[in-house]
Amino acid sequence: MADALYADGPLLAWLKSVGIDALVRLPEDRLLWQEAQSILKLQAEGQESQQWVKHRQTRVLNGKKEQRTVEVASASQLTDWDSYVAKAKELGLAESGLWVGAVRQLEPKLPADKELTVLVSTKQWANAWEGYQAYRPRWWQENAGFNELKEGWLLERFPWGRDEAIVRSRVGFTLLAQQEVALYRQAAGRQLAGYGIRRLRQALRYALGGPGVVVVVENSYAVLNVEELMAALGHPVIESLRCILPASSPAASESRRGVVRQC
Repeated sequence: MADALYADGPLLAWLKSVGIDALVRLPEDRLLWQEAQSILKLQAEGQESQQWVKHRQTRVLNGKKEQRTVEVASASQLTDWDSYVAKAKELGLAESGLWVGAVRQLEPKLPADKELTVLVSTKQWANAWEGYQAYRPRWWQENAGFNELKEGWLLERFPWGRDEAIVRSRVGFTLLAQQEVALYRQAAGRQLAGYGIRRLRQALRYALGGPGVVVVVENSYAVLNVEELMAALGHPVIESLRCILPASSPAASESRRGVVRQC
């Protein structure tokens, strides 16, 4: 989900080609915006299944709840976004049609140039309301996620050079750190923080069977104990230093070899 700044045809086509569907607010100056309104108008006049439908909803605006009435409509398989269609064909996408949904606020009244929002998506949503509901969390993600990463974690300020591998690593480590802090801010995280690092390490050692390593191969990863990694590489240990875990523990491995020491 993204705002109008990312309503870029080639970008959306590339995302679709790698398996990511986009849902973006469409700027008013795009030809597709005008085409979508024309098609929706024809559908409403023809009483087709995708005509305008009214809904009442509650939303939080500036910390206050607000009741409002909106009407929504959608159209599918639009192909008038030339830059998107051209890039989609270049990337070998079988289908290049776009879904467009429109949301018009009826109450409270807004100025005419503010009452209509048009969304465009590479996914064919079942109806306009479903697509709109999927887009609604965008501002929460913007404020709690993207804005925090940009302002609090300086994600865009120091990319550490222009080497792609370094930039990817920097972004990856920043996301991991941000997620870890977010987890510790939750109730369960605060409870773990109260352990102290030594008690927490001991508790995790008994629960998980000792420290592990993250092994990444292409687009897959696994969290393994060092001894499990050695066994997978054809060099099983002769004598293990791992703890004996209860049989009911999810971390207990049925394929352990050698002598296991008692902790």
